[in-house]
Amino acid sequence: MLTTVHVQQWRDWIGDWLREVKPRWGKIVNPPAGFVMPNVEKTLVRIWTDNLDAGYIAAGRSGGRDFVRSMYSRWIQTPAAAYELANEPDCNTNVGLANLREYTLGAIEEATSLGIQLCVLNLPEGNPHDNGTGDVSVSAWKLAQLRPAVVAAQQAGMYVGLHAYWRPGVEGPTGRWHALGRVAWTLEQWNVPGLKVLVNECGIDGGIAGHPGQQGWQALTDEARYRAEIVEAETCARRISGVEALMLFGFGAMHPWGSFDIPESFARSLVPALTGLETPPPAPAKPPAVVMAIVNTQKAWYSADALYGPYDRHPERARDWNLEAGGNTDLGEPICAPFDGYVVYAANAGRAHGKVVVIAGVVDGQLVSWHGKHLQRIATSPWAHVKPGDAIGTVGNAEGYYAGAHLHEEVCVGAITGPTHDWRDTSYNYVDPAAWYKQHGVDSALVDRMCRLDGR
Repeated sequence: MLTTVHVQQWRDWIGDWLREVKPRWGKIVNPPAGFVMPNVEKTLVRIWTDNLDAGYIAAGRSGGRDFVRSMYSRWIQTPAAAYELANEPDCNTNVGLANLREYTLGAIEEATSLGIQLCVLNLPEGNPHDNGTGDVSVSAWKLAQLRPAVVAAQQAGMYVGLHAYWRPGVEGPTGRWHALGRVAWTLEQWNVPGLKVLVNECGIDGGIAGHPGQQGWQALTDEARYRAEIVEAETCARRISGVEALMLFGFGAMHPWGSFDIPESFARSLVPALTGLETPPPAPAKPPAVVMAIVNTQKAWYSADALYGPYDRHPERARDWNLEAGGNTDLGEPICAPFDGYVVYAANAGRAHGKVVVIAGVVDGQLVSWHGKHLQRIATSPWAHVKPGDAIGTVGNAEGYYAGAHLHEEVCVGAITGPTHDWRDTSYNYVDPAAWYKQHGVDSALVDRMCRLDGR
């Protein structure tokens, strides 16, 4: 079970609840020395240092080392699987991003030398934000600045913390901008296989999208609806690779968070709803080393990618089914994988691209990536192994500068480019998809179908 406790004040009944739900993790804030959380395999501990964090972060890498050294004696009074660094730090200014990255790297280095594990970053829901531009590439660029710290955490076997709050009427538990949809998108931008993630705060929070804060579920919904949303969050999180826990805020919540409190009666009503969920299927196998090694070295995947501008035809480097030469593609028509490979991206990449699937594989000894954009529906998942003809989605209406049902299709030879990368970048070898299919013996029936849909 991923859903578990975020405890501000311990209550004896919480231990019984943990025994029934059987989560792997639990979190407690400011525990007394020697405290051991019962009935969980791993405990995450947070000691409030909100009045100190900014100064340590501003000092960069040395600040991270100093903070871990200063906290070490307090942390080890409460044995835990991991200890949190700063909570919801600045991740939106250039200086803040640079300082946070270096502070995190220094903290990981010091913690490694001391033999303890950290939960780093602990980013607030919906952040880094897009500066009010509506351009997702702004948020993606900011996340790219933090990626070295994320890679360091993964290599050290440490954890990354993310928050996932939602507000009824604005978005739900799987919402794209703040909640678990944003968690999934953030992890896709970093693209660090093997990363261990703790959603170390989640639940309903009124302070979403400019609304007044410090309003929990008791002020905004009722038990039945919130229970259903918690179950929805659990179901969604099981599909996000790397997520190990959803820490529900807040058990024993204190002022001013009283309306967030999970009382015993409501907590117990969650038990049958959560434990009745089906066991999730095993995660799909990861791609072979030849693909993974190149994925991990793509430095420009998601940083500063330009959005497409208005255009009519592509110069034989991309294809728009149905829009070129008057094709007859229908909305909802199945889209199939053109070659054997692995899905390295399957999500909504933003306004100019819409729902995107990227497949990577090796064809005739060359690494090839295929992009399908503007999908109506995605019918695959990251790291799924696909074979020629496997359904991966359906044709949709363009989310961008084109109207009407079509599929924007790209093939890049020799590299795996990101979902928002510009096909006009001549540093990458984008080719005419239809010509490439024929040249490399992609199944003739599949090629004929694609050419028909492409109007040729």
